[in-house]
Amino acid sequence: MKVYVLSLRTESPMIITLRSGYGGFIHRSLTDEIPGLMLRGALFTRAIEEGVLTKDNADNLAIKPSHSIIPALFSSRGEAFPLDNLLPSHALCSKSKWSNIVMSPGAHKLAQKDYETILRGLLRDELKIYSKKGKEGIWKPGEVKRVQGRPALKENGRWVLCGKPRTFHYIETALDPTRGAGLPEMLFSYELVDVGSTYCSLIALEDTNPLNSLLERGRVEISVGRGISRGFGKLSVKVVKGDIPKLPKLGKYAVFEAISPLFIMDPLPRPPEPGDVLKIDPNWYLRMTGYKISAELKVREVLGSETLYRGWSLRRNSPRVPVRALSKGSILICETVSGEEGDEVTSYLPVVGLNEYSSLGFNHLLPLDPDPFEVV
Repeated sequence: MKVYVLSLRTESPMIITLRSGYGGFIHRSLTDEIPGLMLRGALFTRAIEEGVLTKDNADNLAIKPSHSIIPALFSSRGEAFPLDNLLPSHALCSKSKWSNIVMSPGAHKLAQKDYETILRGLLRDELKIYSKKGKEGIWKPGEVKRVQGRPALKENGRWVLCGKPRTFHYIETALDPTRGAGLPEMLFSYELVDVGSTYCSLIALEDTNPLNSLLERGRVEISVGRGISRGFGKLSVKVVKGDIPKLPKLGKYAVFEAISPLFIMDPLPRPPEPGDVLKIDPNWYLRMTGYKISAELKVREVLGSETLYRGWSLRRNSPRVPVRALSKGSILICETVSGEEGDEVTSYLPVVGLNEYSSLGFNHLLPLDPDPFEVV
């Protein structure tokens, strides 16, 4: 298996619709990230245009994938390395109104049998911890803001929020071909991400995946979002080789952060709830890593929020099934119910994910052992 770090820079304004406003007039854009599913589609399209893939090959890779990709997070400092110095903040992370430094009371402390008592203590004493260790005076409840899911960069040993890229608005109207005047209710305003914004992602490919020959070139040009035919959404991608992170082994109890939207099939996609079991697919791991790794994690508690992903499949020319999932940054407190404790699966989970849906940019888990955002 080969791992690549992708650094994406916008070469033209980018539109990724987050939601439509009143009457469809204002279309807000997603600015903090580029979804993994959209990145995968853009890479497939470029590979077909370059002759690396045929449409039949792309169909086969979509049906039986041999790749895993995580969402590309915005980086305010240019190129960064996901899982190393660029991460989404988790559900227990906070910031002060006066500072962009991300702080957590220590989510890894919840990997205990009696996690409820520990969680109550963390929430009760959170401001005291920040006041004592943050060295920014006494914190009050109104001065603290949750920052779940927002990208954070590690700078000088501390994690700092990336902020948001520069945006502007583009207004467009449809013209009546016979009258040469604007059509009623056909005025649109789009929010665009400005040129020069940088996003970073991670992709893992099985050794025989044809996309290897595309990414080994070191630089790729792709297009994402709306308005591609009008010149929007052009991205230059710098590719460097990455590696599997070395993480502590799996124990009886564990705390994970969802670094991409997380769902289970029941039979339609839905967020996991306490009592559900997350199954690590041994066939998926055999295909990607060559090792038949399996484990089952029983969800004891979930801290976070839900999201809904909608999209359009160019391959099938039809809407995708809406995906209800836990938002990135959500925390899952789990118990290992099967599989060997100490299995190396923890190092693969952030990159390979739980199952085949990781090829679509979903179901990646980062073990919080220790919590990187903890105030120390």
